[in-house]
Amino acid sequence: MLATVVLALALDSGFAVIPRPVRLTPHPGAFTLTSATVIVADRSTRELGDMLGDYLFPATGFRLAVRPTALAGGRVISLRLDSTLTRLGDEGYRLEVGPAGVSIRDVLPRKSYMVD
Repeated sequence: MLATVVLALALDSGFAVIPRPVRLTPHPGAFTLTSATVIVADRSTRELGDMLGDYLFPATGFRLAVRPTALAGGRVISLRLDSTLTRLGDEGYRLEVGPAGVSIRDVLPRKSYMVD
């Protein structure tokens, strides 16, 4: 799941997302990360939310709060497991980005390993 937000390689479409999506549908608008952005994670994704906050801090200088919910109208990055996506396979995910937030839905919890 966390890998979906790691930007590293440019796709032919000009978007940089890893792992490379099977399908990408661009829409107008953009999400701007601010110091008020909240990472929304439930119990099953809390650890990933904390890791995402740690990854984003050096690049942004923002220490984003990780909470189970966010205030209405606030900017959010939402992490959640979604068993309805099993048709996408073991590595399936859905990433949706809009002006108000980012939603990352993953099929299965994954083990992540950090190398220092």
